[in-house]
Amino acid sequence: MVSLDELQPYVKPHLSGMSDPAIERVLIDSAKEFAERTGVIVETISVSVTAGQDIIIPESASADEEVVGVISVDGSAAGFTHYFKSVTLDNQVTKDGVVELECWMRPKYKVDSLNEVLANNYREGIVSGAIYRGKMIPGDQFDPQGANTHFQLFEKAVSQAKYDMATRRSAQNVTKNQPRFV
Repeated sequence: MVSLDELQPYVKPHLSGMSDPAIERVLIDSAKEFAERTGVIVETISVSVTAGQDIIIPESASADEEVVGVISVDGSAAGFTHYFKSVTLDNQVTKDGVVELECWMRPKYKVDSLNEVLANNYREGIVSGAIYRGKMIPGDQFDPQGANTHFQLFEKAVSQAKYDMATRRSAQNVTKNQPRFV
């Protein structure tokens, strides 16, 4: 995990009139939106199930992240199902036991650190999103034109991350479905 304190120096020069807790808040909001829109944080969660019942997703898969949606159940694509405490997936649960859910994750509302993949690989996008949010708050740092510039940078980073994830998932599906020649 990467501490929010490590990201603050990238944001602080652009939002000099903002307090540290306010900068942390815009960083978290930016990271949450980025993760939710791109799916860069994916975890596998084991869940006990009962045949014919909804799959109940645990409240907290980890201390710093929460489930946004389900991508697959036991390796079978579930599409993308948004998270509503329990998920009904057509004919997925046919017997009692444990299923593996591949879940799309995002940071929780109150965290002091971010997932390393998110913070290290997509730092520029998250920082731009935080600066954009900070510049839209009325006060000394209010700058709609500067906010628009950082908003565009944030959107570009989101688009690139979505492309990266689609390419990665596509490559995984190709290798899974390759015929084996003997």
